[in-house]
Amino acid sequence: MSRCLLHFSASLIFLANLSGALPSSRGAESDPLRGFISVETFELRLSALVRPRAYKEVWRIQEDVIKSEDKEQILANVTTLLSSGVIVRSGKENFSFSQSEIRFVRPDIEKGYITDQREEIPLNEALIGISFSSAASQVQSLDIEWLWFPPGQQIVVIEITGGKRPSARYVTPEKNTVSWNSGAEVSLPALMAVPIAERVSRSYLAYLLYTGIGMIIAAGLIVIAKKSDSPRWVGWLLLLGIAVSVASFRTSGDFVRIPDSESAGELVYRLLRNTYHAFDYRDEKQIYDTLDRSVSGSLLEKVYLEMMRSLELETQGGPRIKVTDLALRKCHMVSSSKKTARFRVQAEWITIGQVSHWGHTHERSNRYQAMIDVRAFGRKWKIAGLELFNEERLLQKVTRTMNPVPSP
Repeated sequence: MSRCLLHFSASLIFLANLSGALPSSRGAESDPLRGFISVETFELRLSALVRPRAYKEVWRIQEDVIKSEDKEQILANVTTLLSSGVIVRSGKENFSFSQSEIRFVRPDIEKGYITDQREEIPLNEALIGISFSSAASQVQSLDIEWLWFPPGQQIVVIEITGGKRPSARYVTPEKNTVSWNSGAEVSLPALMAVPIAERVSRSYLAYLLYTGIGMIIAAGLIVIAKKSDSPRWVGWLLLLGIAVSVASFRTSGDFVRIPDSESAGELVYRLLRNTYHAFDYRDEKQIYDTLDRSVSGSLLEKVYLEMMRSLELETQGGPRIKVTDLALRKCHMVSSSKKTARFRVQAEWITIGQVSHWGHTHERSNRYQAMIDVRAFGRKWKIAGLELFNEERLLQKVTRTMNPVPSP
């Protein structure tokens, strides 16, 4: 009964914190260990925030300061604890994780947590952020077995993002297994429809065909009428008629209709949006295959590398920002060519994205300015050139997704 009341009261406080009714709990922030699980469409992340002070005796930390020469061993200890102390499965399948980042961090009012670059860190201030990732696809339910409990900590809060809304679970040494269900269908990346490249057949000298045919008919009538008395120039008239007729066919061509300024802006927006959609995937092949639908082959690698750099947090192997919206602010036609089936625009757009990282949701907006070449490949428009000349990060908003409190 007491355990039920304990969890019930903790859940009420947790819900109140979510709605902003209560301030952040200092106790939860200072726990030796807090766990996080982020469920995305194509990735599962297992993370933790750890305070090494709980392990001072176990790890034989002699002083109240963590020196630079001790950091590597402490980080290795934390890696071992997470990899051996947490089991995550879906049904009968155990997820296999790879280490993506681990570092000493400190709180930051804008970014949530940033790297703590101090050579020596006071033990009472030391905090380690660690994340493992798994290329899991469309996960809808989880079973979690938590075996990792620091000295003196009997309840560990696990925050889970994914599905309809964030939630929290509590584990203890006696009851160390919990379950989670998304409660929603997994949404796959939805590419926007891109207008086809409209081709038009046109013969600029088609009227010469009638002239040539007229010459040939005239020459024929003269020959019929005068027979052997036909003048010598009739032969030249016949040859000229044939030449003019052939010329009329040779000047015909198949051209792409270049869109007007408004249509070009809509086309560029859809190509850019689909390009960002490709990075919703985590598998490199899927990213390239999706990019190939909007970007020409010669530009694929450049776009892949530049966008990957832009979408990853400024950390080693940090989580990737998911672009949730894109606003095309400017799109001016600079040049166009029917002959090469391409046009160039000067564009400015803003990306709006978010990512959950150690219990914080980072909202990030970037502004880009670039020259973009768009070319028709058969019936498909693709980005064939991208010259980025300005990239600017706008004011970043950080929202606390959830604020669990420990059990008293």
